[in-house]
Amino acid sequence: MTYKKWMKQFKDCNNPEGDLSRDIMQDENFPNSKQFHPNYEYLIARACEKVMGIFDETWLEYLKSSGERIYWD
Repeated sequence: MTYKKWMKQFKDCNNPEGDLSRDIMQDENFPNSKQFHPNYEYLIARACEKVMGIFDETWLEYLKSSGERIYWD
């Protein structure tokens, strides 16, 4: 499962994770990738420091929950 698909579960949450989820779901250009760098590079070019912190937190949770081997290349 990609990070984008995984984040969809938070779209109805009334918290920063939900805000990020809704932003990602509304952005048709957001990467649909399991890899760290495409997601990170896309956000770092567009998001503020606070959003990047939320991304970092959710990325770690994504890794924990995925059960897949995720490469950080």
